[in-house]
Amino acid sequence: QLVEGNNTIVIKVIAETEETQEYKLVVVRRQASTNPNVWNGSVADNFVGEGTEEEPYLISNGSELALLADRVNNNSTDYVFEGKFFKLTSDIYLNDLEDYETWETVEPANKWEPIGYYTDWQNCKVFMGTLDGDGHTIYGMYVNRTDKTGTGFFGSIAKATIKNLSFEKSYVKGAVATGGIAGLVADGATIENCNYNGKVIGSGQVGGFVGQYNGKNALSLTIKNSSSKLRFGNN
Repeated sequence: QLVEGNNTIVIKVIAETEETQEYKLVVVRRQASTNPNVWNGSVADNFVGEGTEEEPYLISNGSELALLADRVNNNSTDYVFEGKFFKLTSDIYLNDLEDYETWETVEPANKWEPIGYYTDWQNCKVFMGTLDGDGHTIYGMYVNRTDKTGTGFFGSIAKATIKNLSFEKSYVKGAVATGGIAGLVADGATIENCNYNGKVIGSGQVGGFVGQYNGKNALSLTIKNSSSKLRFGNN
């Protein structure tokens, strides 16, 4: 019977020559979350709202947040949701926080797929809309993506606005251009009234809010009334 935590199972294989080889398998059993609001890893079907400033698309849980990532990452166009508005209506728990301190060695139940990515200008997905956290917090974001440039809650944004949003107990691991909120910013963006508390690990261009800023056009990146509490690491 498996107990909570790490369980070591020894498997013995006996060949026809009667030679015996032992293999050890470590099985991790996690206690089920006691927080009913923790994301279950699913993706919602649709947003509520019109995507306008007056009637933004509303995001109330992890499934709807994952739908935003899905709509950007699998969009037929490279630059997505320009002029569209999204708004959080509640705090969101992407993972249970009980084992947060072990995430560097043991992955939690849910891995967050960053919103957007960048390989080159012909192979990218970039968020260009406005996300208003409305004072809410995203807890327990776990990102581990080292095969693409641009890793964070957003992989890549351009001319976007991210505001009134906090991240607590987050873990982000990437390669080049790794940031807590956005890995890569191209052609300007605004990050306002945002906070990031967690760990950020990357191989180059690593930051609490933004990993790397560049673009075809030298437009400004604005960060104001925001703060970060970080533990940095090298990949």
